[in-house]
Amino acid sequence: MRKNLIVNGGLVVIAAAIGVGAYANIGSGASTSSSTRETVVTAKRGVVLSSVSSTGNVEATSDLSVSFQQAGKVTAIFVKQGDHVTAGQQLAQIDDTQQHAALLSAQASLASAQANLAGVLRGETSYERAQDAAGLASAVQSVASAQSGVTHAQQSAAANVTKYQQQIDQAQSQLDTAESSVASAKDTIDRAKSALSTLQTSYDPNGSSSEDPDARVNRYKLDQVTCGVHSGTPGYHTADGVDCSQIVNLISFATGVQTSESSYTQAQSSASTAQSSLTSAQQGQTAGTLQDQQAIDNAQNQLNAANLQYQSTVAGNAVKEQPAKPENVAQSRASVTSAQQQLASALQNEDQTVLTAPAVGTVASVSGTVGQYSSSGASSASSSSSSASTSSTSSSASSGFVELTNVASLDVKVGFTETDAPKVRIGQEATLTLDALTGQTFTGRILSLDTNQTVVSNVVTYYAKVGFDSASSSIKPGMTASVDVVLDKRDDVMTLPTSAVPTSGTSATVTVRGSDGKDTSRSITIGLRGDSAVEITAGLSVGDQVVETSSAASATATGFPGGGGGPGGGGLGGGALGGGAGR
Repeated sequence: MRKNLIVNGGLVVIAAAIGVGAYANIGSGASTSSSTRETVVTAKRGVVLSSVSSTGNVEATSDLSVSFQQAGKVTAIFVKQGDHVTAGQQLAQIDDTQQHAALLSAQASLASAQANLAGVLRGETSYERAQDAAGLASAVQSVASAQSGVTHAQQSAAANVTKYQQQIDQAQSQLDTAESSVASAKDTIDRAKSALSTLQTSYDPNGSSSEDPDARVNRYKLDQVTCGVHSGTPGYHTADGVDCSQIVNLISFATGVQTSESSYTQAQSSASTAQSSLTSAQQGQTAGTLQDQQAIDNAQNQLNAANLQYQSTVAGNAVKEQPAKPENVAQSRASVTSAQQQLASALQNEDQTVLTAPAVGTVASVSGTVGQYSSSGASSASSSSSSASTSSTSSSASSGFVELTNVASLDVKVGFTETDAPKVRIGQEATLTLDALTGQTFTGRILSLDTNQTVVSNVVTYYAKVGFDSASSSIKPGMTASVDVVLDKRDDVMTLPTSAVPTSGTSATVTVRGSDGKDTSRSITIGLRGDSAVEITAGLSVGDQVVETSSAASATATGFPGGGGGPGGGGLGGGALGGGAGR
């Protein structure tokens, strides 16, 4: 904003000078012609600011992927994107039929083992014999429960066979559609290129079919500017041989080629994605079938264990009728310990059917839906605050069922060109504005800067992270932000507008107009060359009048300067305004 104020202030001075000249010409009514125009600017004390700007998006510095530790069908999701959650809060739940059956079996086994140990220690009584019968019944129940688990696992596997095939068929259909789109996009490219080539043959004979589409469009747009300047010259051709009469059509046809090639690339990407989806569905079928078989095997193992437990109960009842033996006591104690471990495992498996938040955060995304089959996987955390990145482009798909974001720590990722990046340093101050928060300005500083480049479409970019000094709660991840980085700043120094010192280097010669109206040449020393003002370290004093000379158009008989208006030149003072804006 400070840069724009300085530039606009210079334009106001220039416009005022033009107004005075125009008034004098009107008063005289004379027709004059001049090749140059003089503008007087005053050396004054002020601020010289050098900065670079870029845009990017707000990011959270850390994320947490949360996944189920048990596999199963999702039966409930308790949160949605944007919800704030606390540690331990329930996020989602899967079907716990199998885990609950195992828990019941483990509880029964522990009760039986504990009763068995008590009977061994006490010796048999009539009541204990009744308990033995209950233990036997419990063993029978465990067998029945385990048998139910086998049946459930088999039924689930059978149902999944149809589901896996439906997923493969859907993915194959999407791939067929995507491949058809690729063929259609290729045909569109060929027709667009043919139409452009036909037009180029007559109106851009120097054009090449191998020319980069983006470069061709840019060349035609530059030619369009030239053609506009020479619009009064019939049959005018630009320096590269383009016929101005067809420049609009050339731009249209070139843009059509550019657009069709982009569509073709997108179609190819969609086809690649569809192929990946088909491969994923096929792999899912293989993995799912294996998991279903493992579930059946696990249920069968539980059934075998329940049968063994039943047999052990029967034998144990017979043994307990005899006097207690040391080895029997030890065995009973071991059975209790084993049953306790099985119960602890079953309780853990049951608890893991409910997905809970491991920490405070905000739900960034929920990747699953009710009714889908969720596989087990470990939760993981990731951070976006790395200070460097490689030049290759990479991405990692989120593996968590729920993604949590720490919105208490935010920064902005922006890219700088290869000419601006060397000027940017870690720790430099920055000013941030967000499109979504109109009228608010935030301060920050550079936190990190890539040491390696990122190349996209032959454009070299170096990415940096800009941290907020104090972020508002209104700032959300993903918001678009504009960042101005202050490279150098000189306060309370002598300045001239950059248009008054057009030469480069640390010294220059300017024309100073004295109080008597006489002009003298004077050498000056230049310090910081800013965005819209130049620091003068020697050669001038505050209040010195410096003459700025620029090209001027011929005056008309009425005394008004000629040319078009605005930054392009012409209108009232058009030449000076256009030149000032250009510089």
